[in-house]
Amino acid sequence: MNRRLRIIYGAGNKGRMLLRLLENVEQSSRVHCFIDSNSEKWGSSIDGREIRGPEYLRTLSIHSFIVHIAVGTGYHEVRDRLISYGLTENVDFVDGCIIPVPLADIDEEYRLVREQVRGYTLLSDDRLQALHQLGRATAHLPGDAAEVGVYRGGTAYLLATLFLEKKIRLRLFDTFGGIPALVDSIDIHREGDFSDVNITLVAQFLRDFDNIVFHPGVFPESVTPEADAARYCFVHVDVDIYRSVLDSCAFFHPRLMPGGMMLFDDYGFSSCPGVRKAVDEYFLHEQQKPIYLPTGQALIINI
Repeated sequence: MNRRLRIIYGAGNKGRMLLRLLENVEQSSRVHCFIDSNSEKWGSSIDGREIRGPEYLRTLSIHSFIVHIAVGTGYHEVRDRLISYGLTENVDFVDGCIIPVPLADIDEEYRLVREQVRGYTLLSDDRLQALHQLGRATAHLPGDAAEVGVYRGGTAYLLATLFLEKKIRLRLFDTFGGIPALVDSIDIHREGDFSDVNITLVAQFLRDFDNIVFHPGVFPESVTPEADAARYCFVHVDVDIYRSVLDSCAFFHPRLMPGGMMLFDDYGFSSCPGVRKAVDEYFLHEQQKPIYLPTGQALIINI
């Protein structure tokens, strides 16, 4: 690739920053020129690299250059144009957008625990990152932590790891037999979904943690006197259905420590409409309001 001409498509701020990044990371590789769709920029230059129109690419031999597209939301428009020139995505041109460094690249604790929970959770990496960061942000608070909706135990493992050093008790609420009987027509999930698990398997996976307390059964009937009397610094709610989310709000929100958090999975997913309905209904008249995260999760902070 270093023998091919490097060309940046996009002569705006994104293109300028990409030029500096490429020169900083790959000093042996120089950028040949800029391409921009705005004809008013043609003939001018950026740091000695001339800005040319897209048609310039037609004068070059295919595979003699690689285009780094630095136009943000306009990527697909540029992509279609380059394909019409006979160029191939990820061969002759690539997305040059500068994106954030993944959490696993800068946080060894997260990277290690993510490897441990692979295959034991349905959460995508971005949702696991949010769970890890927010859970850790509350680990200095007094009180217990809880998860409602444990499934195979992957997120419970992540949370137990966070709270173990601080000796915070993690209470796990689940039927350990799948979605319970439904009483609300809004839900898309059906009774018995996620039934490919049992408490013995989950307990075996979490066997190394002494800060875990299991509460098997349908929530909130599974709440013990000790759980009822506890205060909570962090609660992860991943139950997918309206009634269980509403019950979780009603039980945990009044018991949330100042500064404590509740994180709701699936809030923004069309596959779980009952989650958003329950959260919005419960907090409609509360001081705290759900914060919608780009991951599709919703966060409540007890300020």
